[in-house]
Amino acid sequence: MSLEKKIMEDLKMAMKEKNQAAMRSIRAIKSAILLLKTDGKHKEITSSDELKMLQKLVKQRKESLEIYEKQSRDDLAIKEREEIEIISKYLPAQLNPEELKKKKKKMKGQSLFLLYLSMKIITFYKNKNLQHKKEKSNGFRIKNETRKNPSCGRQSSTLRFSG
Repeated sequence: MSLEKKIMEDLKMAMKEKNQAAMRSIRAIKSAILLLKTDGKHKEITSSDELKMLQKLVKQRKESLEIYEKQSRDDLAIKEREEIEIISKYLPAQLNPEELKKKKKKMKGQSLFLLYLSMKIITFYKNKNLQHKKEKSNGFRIKNETRKNPSCGRQSSTLRFSG
């Protein structure tokens, strides 16, 4: 189900329940979706566009919350907290610090393993290339002889094979 359809259903539920905070938040999301559709850049809204839009809405409310708390406007700060909570429900679950540390350790181990494998591959192909050059010469030595060309006075280079 797309975000827009889910928002419409949740708005209906909030209206039935007469939940003012949910209605404010969901209407803000609906308005942001409408603006995103009509800005001319997007033919269709992708899930990444929806995610960015929701993150932007949460960020705006967090900034407003900080300002209201500095000015001791608890009534407005409460509304912003409620809206942050409701809009955050539509965002994917955030990782807690412990899960984040586990994922970092796992990724670090994987990256070290990939580094090890890439070094092995490079060494393999380097050795294979050297072996190929030895096979190509077939035991012949290649001499590079440089001598002066008597007709024009320039040095010319010739390759001589000796076996």
